[in-house]
Amino acid sequence: MSKLLFLTSSFPRYKGDFAGNFVAEFAQAISTNYEEIQVLTPASKNYPKEQSWGKIKIIRFNYFFPFNYQLLDSAKDLQPLLETSIFAQLQLIPFCLVFFFRAFFLAKQADVICSHWLLPAGLIGSLLSFLLKKPHLIVEHSGALNLLCKLPIGNFVLNIIGKYAKSIVLVSKELQNKLIKLCPKLKVKTSVIAMGIDCNFYQPSIQREENKVKKILFLGRLAKIKGVDVLIKALAKCENIILLIAGDGEERETLEKLANNLQVPAKFLGTVLGEDKLKLIQSCDLLVIPSIILPDGRTEGTPVVCLEAFACGKAVIASNVGGLKDLIIDGKTGFLFEPENQEELREKIFALLNDDKKINEISSSVRNIALEYDWSIIAKQFNLLI
Repeated sequence: MSKLLFLTSSFPRYKGDFAGNFVAEFAQAISTNYEEIQVLTPASKNYPKEQSWGKIKIIRFNYFFPFNYQLLDSAKDLQPLLETSIFAQLQLIPFCLVFFFRAFFLAKQADVICSHWLLPAGLIGSLLSFLLKKPHLIVEHSGALNLLCKLPIGNFVLNIIGKYAKSIVLVSKELQNKLIKLCPKLKVKTSVIAMGIDCNFYQPSIQREENKVKKILFLGRLAKIKGVDVLIKALAKCENIILLIAGDGEERETLEKLANNLQVPAKFLGTVLGEDKLKLIQSCDLLVIPSIILPDGRTEGTPVVCLEAFACGKAVIASNVGGLKDLIIDGKTGFLFEPENQEELREKIFALLNDDKKINEISSSVRNIALEYDWSIIAKQFNLLI
Protein backbone atom coordinates (compact mmCIF):
# COMPACT_ATOMS: atom_id res chain seq x y z
CA MET A 1 0.00 0.00 0.00
CA SER A 2 1.14 3.57 -0.70
CA LYS A 3 1.91 6.47 1.64
CA LEU A 4 0.10 9.81 1.62
CA LEU A 5 1.46 13.16 2.77
CA PHE A 6 -1.10 15.67 4.07
CA LEU A 7 -0.19 19.36 4.05
CA THR A 8 -2.51 21.65 6.01
CA SER A 9 -2.37 24.92 7.92
CA SER A 10 -5.22 23.79 10.20
CA PHE A 11 -5.51 20.51 12.09
CA PRO A 12 -7.11 19.51 15.41
CA ARG A 13 -4.96 19.38 18.52
CA TYR A 14 -6.91 16.37 19.81
CA LYS A 15 -9.66 14.16 18.48
CA GLY A 16 -12.89 16.11 18.15
CA ASP A 17 -11.19 19.52 18.44
CA PHE A 18 -13.05 22.26 16.54
CA ALA A 19 -9.89 23.42 14.74
CA GLY A 20 -9.77 21.71 11.35
CA ASN A 21 -11.63 18.65 12.63
CA PHE A 22 -13.10 18.00 9.17
CA VAL A 23 -9.53 17.68 7.82
CA ALA A 24 -8.79 14.97 10.39
CA GLU A 25 -12.04 13.18 9.58
CA PHE A 26 -11.17 13.34 5.89
CA ALA A 27 -7.74 11.80 6.58
CA GLN A 28 -9.33 9.06 8.65
CA ALA A 29 -11.94 8.31 5.98
CA ILE A 30 -9.41 7.77 3.17
CA SER A 31 -6.81 6.04 5.38
CA THR A 32 -8.03 2.55 4.45
CA ASN A 33 -6.36 2.99 1.05
CA TYR A 34 -2.95 3.83 2.51
CA GLU A 35 -0.29 2.18 4.58
CA GLU A 36 0.34 5.45 6.39
CA ILE A 37 -0.80 9.07 6.28
CA GLN A 38 1.63 11.73 7.50
CA VAL A 39 0.12 15.09 8.37
CA LEU A 40 2.42 18.13 8.36
CA THR A 41 0.91 21.14 10.12
CA PRO A 42 2.10 24.13 12.19
CA ALA A 43 2.83 23.63 15.86
CA SER A 44 0.16 24.43 18.43
CA LYS A 45 1.13 25.66 21.87
CA ASN A 46 1.30 23.02 24.62
CA TYR A 47 0.74 20.13 22.22
CA PRO A 48 3.36 17.52 21.24
CA LYS A 49 5.36 17.85 18.03
CA GLU A 50 4.44 14.31 16.99
CA GLN A 51 1.30 12.26 17.58
CA SER A 52 -0.08 9.03 16.13
CA TRP A 53 -3.80 8.41 15.63
CA GLY A 54 -3.83 4.89 14.18
CA LYS A 55 -2.47 5.11 10.63
CA ILE A 56 -2.27 8.89 10.88
CA LYS A 57 1.04 10.34 12.05
CA ILE A 58 0.87 14.06 12.89
CA ILE A 59 4.03 16.16 12.62
CA ARG A 60 3.87 19.73 13.93
CA PHE A 61 6.61 22.16 12.96
CA ASN A 62 7.99 25.25 14.66
CA TYR A 63 9.16 28.07 12.43
CA PHE A 64 10.03 30.95 14.76
CA PHE A 65 12.19 31.49 17.83
CA PRO A 66 11.34 31.92 20.62
CA PHE A 67 8.50 29.46 20.06
CA ASN A 68 6.08 31.31 22.35
CA TYR A 69 5.98 34.16 19.82
CA GLN A 70 4.69 31.98 16.98
CA LEU A 71 1.31 33.32 15.87
CA LEU A 72 0.50 31.07 12.89
CA ASP A 73 -0.91 28.21 14.92
CA SER A 74 -2.79 25.22 13.47
CA ALA A 75 -5.63 25.87 15.95
CA LYS A 76 -6.27 29.43 14.69
CA ASP A 77 -8.10 30.93 11.74
CA LEU A 78 -5.08 32.38 9.93
CA GLN A 79 -6.77 34.75 7.48
CA PRO A 80 -8.30 37.23 9.98
CA LEU A 81 -5.11 37.01 12.03
CA LEU A 82 -3.01 37.97 9.01
CA GLU A 83 -5.40 40.81 8.20
CA THR A 84 -5.05 42.40 11.65
CA SER A 85 -1.50 41.60 12.81
CA ILE A 86 1.63 43.00 11.15
CA PHE A 87 3.74 40.67 13.30
CA ALA A 88 1.81 37.68 11.90
CA GLN A 89 2.43 38.96 8.37
CA LEU A 90 6.17 39.21 9.06
CA GLN A 91 6.15 35.59 10.22
CA LEU A 92 4.79 34.39 6.88
CA ILE A 93 8.24 34.15 5.29
CA PRO A 94 9.86 31.85 7.89
CA PHE A 95 6.56 29.96 8.16
CA CYS A 96 6.46 29.14 4.43
CA LEU A 97 10.17 28.36 4.21
CA VAL A 98 10.09 25.88 7.09
CA PHE A 99 6.79 24.42 5.84
CA PHE A 100 8.33 23.83 2.41
CA PHE A 101 11.59 22.26 3.60
CA ARG A 102 9.90 19.98 6.14
CA ALA A 103 7.39 18.95 3.47
CA PHE A 104 10.15 18.33 0.91
CA PHE A 105 11.86 15.62 2.97
CA LEU A 106 8.57 13.98 3.93
CA ALA A 107 7.30 14.08 0.33
CA LYS A 108 10.36 12.16 -0.88
CA GLN A 109 9.07 9.14 1.06
CA ALA A 110 5.42 9.62 0.06
CA ASP A 111 3.55 8.37 -3.00
CA VAL A 112 0.82 11.02 -3.04
CA ILE A 113 0.55 14.61 -1.74
CA CYS A 114 -2.77 16.04 -0.56
CA SER A 115 -3.05 19.74 0.38
CA HIS A 116 -5.88 21.49 2.19
CA TRP A 117 -6.37 25.09 1.06
CA LEU A 118 -4.71 26.54 -2.04
CA LEU A 119 -2.47 28.71 0.17
CA PRO A 120 -0.02 28.02 1.61
CA ALA A 121 -0.30 24.23 1.49
CA GLY A 122 -1.54 24.02 -2.10
CA LEU A 123 1.31 26.14 -3.44
CA ILE A 124 3.88 24.15 -1.48
CA GLY A 125 2.34 20.87 -2.58
CA SER A 126 2.39 21.88 -6.25
CA LEU A 127 6.06 22.93 -6.07
CA LEU A 128 6.88 19.57 -4.50
CA SER A 129 4.83 17.80 -7.16
CA PHE A 130 6.89 19.56 -9.84
CA LEU A 131 10.23 18.79 -8.15
CA LEU A 132 9.54 15.21 -7.08
CA LYS A 133 7.03 14.12 -9.76
CA LYS A 134 4.44 13.05 -7.18
CA PRO A 135 0.67 13.31 -7.83
CA HIS A 136 -0.95 16.18 -5.96
CA LEU A 137 -4.59 16.64 -4.89
CA ILE A 138 -5.80 19.99 -3.49
CA VAL A 139 -8.94 20.53 -1.40
CA GLU A 140 -10.09 24.15 -1.14
CA HIS A 141 -12.56 25.15 1.58
CA SER A 142 -12.99 28.89 0.85
CA GLY A 143 -10.52 31.27 2.51
CA ALA A 144 -7.46 30.81 0.28
CA LEU A 145 -9.42 31.11 -2.96
CA ASN A 146 -11.04 34.34 -1.80
CA LEU A 147 -7.58 35.68 -0.96
CA LEU A 148 -6.33 34.80 -4.45
CA CYS A 149 -9.31 36.59 -5.97
CA LYS A 150 -8.24 39.78 -4.18
CA LEU A 151 -4.54 39.62 -5.04
CA PRO A 152 -3.33 41.46 -8.18
CA ILE A 153 -1.23 38.38 -9.02
CA GLY A 154 -3.94 35.92 -7.94
CA ASN A 155 -4.41 34.53 -11.45
CA PHE A 156 -0.66 34.02 -11.84
CA VAL A 157 -0.30 32.23 -8.49
CA LEU A 158 -3.38 30.07 -9.08
CA ASN A 159 -2.07 29.10 -12.50
CA ILE A 160 1.18 27.85 -10.92
CA ILE A 161 -0.70 25.95 -8.23
CA GLY A 162 -3.11 24.37 -10.71
CA LYS A 163 -0.49 23.51 -13.32
CA TYR A 164 1.18 20.95 -11.06
CA ALA A 165 -1.95 19.65 -9.33
CA LYS A 166 -3.60 16.49 -10.57
CA SER A 167 -7.02 17.54 -9.23
CA ILE A 168 -8.53 20.49 -7.38
CA VAL A 169 -11.59 19.77 -5.26
CA LEU A 170 -13.89 22.61 -4.17
CA VAL A 171 -16.41 22.01 -1.41
CA SER A 172 -19.19 23.99 -3.15
CA LYS A 173 -20.32 24.93 -6.66
CA GLU A 174 -19.94 28.60 -5.78
CA LEU A 175 -16.24 28.09 -5.03
CA GLN A 176 -15.80 26.13 -8.25
CA ASN A 177 -17.31 29.01 -10.23
CA LYS A 178 -14.97 31.49 -8.50
CA LEU A 179 -11.92 29.43 -9.33
CA ILE A 180 -12.91 28.97 -12.96
CA LYS A 181 -13.63 32.69 -13.30
CA LEU A 182 -10.15 33.49 -11.97
CA CYS A 183 -8.39 30.85 -14.06
CA PRO A 184 -10.68 29.31 -16.74
CA LYS A 185 -8.16 26.77 -18.03
CA LEU A 186 -8.21 24.92 -14.70
CA LYS A 187 -11.86 23.94 -15.20
CA VAL A 188 -10.94 20.44 -16.40
CA LYS A 189 -9.09 19.77 -13.15
CA THR A 190 -11.89 20.81 -10.79
CA SER A 191 -14.52 18.77 -8.97
CA VAL A 192 -17.11 19.62 -6.33
CA ILE A 193 -17.12 17.32 -3.30
CA ALA A 194 -18.23 18.47 0.15
CA MET A 195 -16.66 17.18 3.33
CA GLY A 196 -18.48 14.21 4.80
CA ILE A 197 -19.93 13.12 8.14
CA ASP A 198 -20.28 9.89 10.11
CA CYS A 199 -23.95 8.98 9.78
CA ASN A 200 -23.50 6.05 12.17
CA PHE A 201 -22.69 8.59 14.89
CA TYR A 202 -25.07 11.40 13.93
CA GLN A 203 -28.55 9.88 14.12
CA PRO A 204 -32.02 11.07 15.13
CA SER A 205 -32.90 10.70 18.79
CA ILE A 206 -35.17 7.79 19.61
CA GLN A 207 -37.12 9.93 22.07
CA ARG A 208 -38.39 13.24 20.76
CA GLU A 209 -38.63 16.05 23.30
CA GLU A 210 -41.68 18.28 23.38
CA ASN A 211 -40.35 21.59 24.59
CA LYS A 212 -42.61 24.42 25.78
CA VAL A 213 -39.62 26.70 25.39
CA LYS A 214 -38.24 26.24 21.89
CA LYS A 215 -34.50 25.60 21.56
CA ILE A 216 -32.70 27.31 18.70
CA LEU A 217 -29.12 26.16 18.18
CA PHE A 218 -26.06 27.75 16.64
CA LEU A 219 -23.02 25.50 16.55
CA GLY A 220 -19.67 26.72 15.22
CA ARG A 221 -16.73 29.06 15.61
CA LEU A 222 -17.59 32.49 17.01
CA ALA A 223 -16.09 34.56 14.21
CA LYS A 224 -17.51 37.43 12.16
CA ILE A 225 -18.04 35.26 9.07
CA LYS A 226 -20.47 33.08 11.04
CA GLY A 227 -22.97 35.94 11.44
CA VAL A 228 -24.05 35.03 14.98
CA ASP A 229 -24.82 38.70 15.66
CA VAL A 230 -27.50 38.54 12.93
CA LEU A 231 -29.16 35.62 14.72
CA ILE A 232 -29.06 37.39 18.08
CA LYS A 233 -30.61 40.54 16.58
CA ALA A 234 -33.32 38.45 14.92
CA LEU A 235 -34.35 37.09 18.34
CA ALA A 236 -34.40 40.39 20.22
CA LYS A 237 -37.10 40.45 22.95
CA CYS A 238 -38.63 37.16 21.80
CA GLU A 239 -40.55 34.97 24.24
CA ASN A 240 -40.72 31.21 24.73
CA ILE A 241 -37.37 30.57 23.05
CA ILE A 242 -33.84 29.95 24.20
CA LEU A 243 -30.81 30.45 21.99
CA LEU A 244 -28.04 27.90 22.52
CA ILE A 245 -24.67 29.05 21.19
CA ALA A 246 -22.11 26.25 21.13
CA GLY A 247 -18.59 27.24 20.14
CA ASP A 248 -15.84 29.65 20.99
CA GLY A 249 -13.78 32.30 19.25
CA GLU A 250 -12.66 35.89 19.12
CA GLU A 251 -16.21 37.28 18.91
CA ARG A 252 -17.58 35.61 22.05
CA GLU A 253 -17.34 38.58 24.43
CA THR A 254 -18.89 40.95 21.87
CA LEU A 255 -21.75 38.52 21.22
CA GLU A 256 -22.43 38.00 24.92
CA LYS A 257 -22.77 41.77 25.39
CA LEU A 258 -25.06 42.03 22.36
CA ALA A 259 -27.35 39.27 23.64
CA ASN A 260 -27.53 40.93 27.04
CA ASN A 261 -28.29 44.37 25.59
CA LEU A 262 -31.04 43.01 23.33
CA GLN A 263 -32.54 40.85 26.10
CA VAL A 264 -32.05 37.65 24.14
CA PRO A 265 -32.17 34.54 26.37
CA ALA A 266 -28.88 33.09 25.11
CA LYS A 267 -26.68 30.45 26.69
CA PHE A 268 -23.05 30.44 25.60
CA LEU A 269 -21.94 26.86 26.05
CA GLY A 270 -18.35 27.09 24.81
CA THR A 271 -16.87 24.29 22.72
CA VAL A 272 -19.06 21.17 22.76
CA LEU A 273 -17.62 17.89 21.49
CA GLY A 274 -18.43 14.22 20.94
CA GLU A 275 -21.53 12.76 22.59
CA ASP A 276 -22.37 16.12 24.16
CA LYS A 277 -22.45 17.70 20.71
CA LEU A 278 -24.67 14.91 19.38
CA LYS A 279 -27.13 15.26 22.26
CA LEU A 280 -27.22 19.02 21.82
CA ILE A 281 -28.19 18.72 18.15
CA GLN A 282 -30.76 16.02 18.94
CA SER A 283 -32.37 18.15 21.66
CA CYS A 284 -32.83 21.37 19.66
CA ASP A 285 -35.95 22.32 17.72
CA LEU A 286 -34.00 23.79 14.84
CA LEU A 287 -30.47 24.79 13.89
CA VAL A 288 -29.59 28.16 12.36
CA ILE A 289 -26.52 28.88 10.21
CA PRO A 290 -26.52 32.70 9.75
CA SER A 291 -23.24 33.00 7.81
CA ILE A 292 -22.48 36.32 6.12
CA ILE A 293 -20.45 37.57 3.18
CA LEU A 294 -17.52 39.62 4.47
CA PRO A 295 -16.64 42.96 2.81
CA ASP A 296 -13.76 41.26 0.95
CA GLY A 297 -16.17 38.69 -0.54
CA ARG A 298 -15.17 35.80 1.71
CA THR A 299 -17.89 33.46 2.91
CA GLU A 300 -18.46 29.85 3.94
CA GLY A 301 -17.66 26.77 1.93
CA THR A 302 -20.09 24.03 2.99
CA PRO A 303 -20.47 24.00 6.79
CA VAL A 304 -20.40 20.40 7.99
CA VAL A 305 -22.75 21.26 10.85
CA CYS A 306 -25.59 21.49 8.32
CA LEU A 307 -25.06 17.84 7.39
CA GLU A 308 -24.71 16.85 11.04
CA ALA A 309 -28.11 18.41 11.75
CA PHE A 310 -29.59 16.71 8.68
CA ALA A 311 -28.28 13.34 9.88
CA CYS A 312 -30.05 13.94 13.20
CA GLY A 313 -33.27 14.75 11.34
CA LYS A 314 -33.24 18.44 12.30
CA ALA A 315 -34.62 21.36 10.34
CA VAL A 316 -32.05 23.98 9.32
CA ILE A 317 -32.48 27.66 8.50
CA ALA A 318 -29.40 29.06 6.77
CA SER A 319 -28.27 32.12 4.89
CA ASN A 320 -28.19 31.85 1.13
CA VAL A 321 -24.40 31.70 0.76
CA GLY A 322 -21.66 29.28 -0.28
CA GLY A 323 -22.42 25.58 -0.25
CA LEU A 324 -25.50 25.97 1.93
CA LYS A 325 -27.62 26.66 -1.14
CA ASP A 326 -26.27 23.39 -2.62
CA LEU A 327 -27.72 21.46 0.33
CA ILE A 328 -30.96 23.28 1.13
CA ILE A 329 -33.95 23.56 -1.16
CA ASP A 330 -35.84 26.49 0.30
CA GLY A 331 -39.15 25.40 1.78
CA LYS A 332 -38.52 21.69 1.19
CA THR A 333 -35.33 20.56 2.93
CA GLY A 334 -35.00 23.67 5.09
CA PHE A 335 -35.20 27.43 4.70
CA LEU A 336 -32.83 29.98 3.22
CA PHE A 337 -32.71 33.70 3.96
CA GLU A 338 -30.66 36.49 2.47
CA PRO A 339 -27.44 37.07 4.46
CA GLU A 340 -27.69 39.71 7.21
CA ASN A 341 -31.45 40.08 6.72
CA GLN A 342 -32.44 39.67 10.36
CA GLU A 343 -36.12 40.43 9.71
CA GLU A 344 -36.40 37.63 7.16
CA LEU A 345 -34.54 35.27 9.49
CA ARG A 346 -36.86 36.10 12.39
CA GLU A 347 -39.91 35.55 10.20
CA LYS A 348 -38.71 32.15 9.00
CA ILE A 349 -37.68 30.99 12.47
CA PHE A 350 -41.14 31.60 13.93
CA ALA A 351 -42.99 30.38 10.86
CA LEU A 352 -41.17 27.07 11.19
CA LEU A 353 -41.45 26.80 14.97
CA ASN A 354 -45.23 27.23 14.65
CA ASP A 355 -45.60 24.61 11.91
CA ASP A 356 -45.13 21.11 13.32
CA LYS A 357 -46.27 19.56 10.05
CA LYS A 358 -43.49 21.30 8.10
CA ILE A 359 -40.89 20.35 10.72
CA ASN A 360 -41.94 16.70 10.46
CA GLU A 361 -41.79 16.82 6.64
CA ILE A 362 -38.29 18.27 6.71
CA SER A 363 -37.13 15.85 9.39
CA SER A 364 -38.17 12.83 7.35
CA SER A 365 -36.35 14.01 4.21
CA VAL A 366 -33.05 15.46 5.44
CA ARG A 367 -31.72 12.24 6.93
CA ASN A 368 -31.66 10.73 3.42
CA ILE A 369 -29.69 13.75 2.14
CA ALA A 370 -27.13 13.30 4.92
CA LEU A 371 -26.65 9.64 4.01
CA GLU A 372 -25.37 10.75 0.60
CA TYR A 373 -22.53 12.56 2.41
CA ASP A 374 -21.48 9.74 4.69
CA TRP A 375 -17.68 9.44 4.77
CA SER A 376 -17.88 5.96 3.24
CA ILE A 377 -19.30 7.54 0.07
CA ILE A 378 -17.27 10.76 0.09
CA ALA A 379 -13.99 8.86 0.59
CA LYS A 380 -14.63 6.78 -2.53
CA GLN A 381 -15.17 9.94 -4.59
CA PHE A 382 -11.86 11.36 -3.40
CA ASN A 383 -9.95 8.11 -3.91
CA LEU A 384 -11.02 8.09 -7.57
CA LEU A 385 -9.23 11.44 -8.02
CA ILE A 386 -5.93 10.51 -6.39
